[in-house]
Amino acid sequence: MDVANKYLVKNMKTIKIGKFTIISGLAHSLKFEDGSILEANPDLAKVIKTTPVEEQVDEFRVMTKFAPDPGAVKFLNSLPEFTLVVTSIIGLEILNYHLVSPVTTPETTRLPPEQKICFKNKWNVKTIFDSTLMRPFH
Repeated sequence: MDVANKYLVKNMKTIKIGKFTIISGLAHSLKFEDGSILEANPDLAKVIKTTPVEEQVDEFRVMTKFAPDPGAVKFLNSLPEFTLVVTSIIGLEILNYHLVSPVTTPETTRLPPEQKICFKNKWNVKTIFDSTLMRPFH
């Protein structure tokens, strides 16, 4: 069984939205405005994590960049068509695959994760979107 199927079958932390299967890649659950919940998937969150790497700029300043875990790339490359993975905004910027991060309601944006309420039909995508690096959906 490939990596993606392991997480789709064994850890079925998913929701369906139209033709998309949304997999939780978060260590915490998401609550949506309609009351539904996407359960946490800490095992997958560990697979798609990014690691901070500091680069010294000068005597006092560092530039922190994030590097993907090699397992993340393998997992994301093995996903079935029309499958999206929910990750952090940092993971979204670094990995450049079919990842999304939740958009929270304005009144809950600054609350701790367990108190946030998310939109079910509104998701963040990579800020600097380069479609040439993404596998297209057919």
